[in-house]
Amino acid sequence: MRVIEHNTRHANESQMHFKLLAAICFVAMFPVALVARLSNWRWQPWPPGRNGYSSVYHEAKQIAASNLKCIWLSFAWRVLCS
Repeated sequence: MRVIEHNTRHANESQMHFKLLAAICFVAMFPVALVARLSNWRWQPWPPGRNGYSSVYHEAKQIAASNLKCIWLSFAWRVLCS
């Protein structure tokens, strides 16, 4: 009986420590995120790429276009080879 009580108490302490850590991280990061959102801070990679900084939309569009070509070729290859 004592072993079960000890394990339960250890689990409860672990949960409490995890929740405390999550709360501290939230309290530390939320004001930073709020200020960043309200002041229109932009995330910029470091160091910049060959063409300097560009919009996230433009970069995502380029990546999607290159990946779609690979996906299409893979699909076509499977259809032709089967």
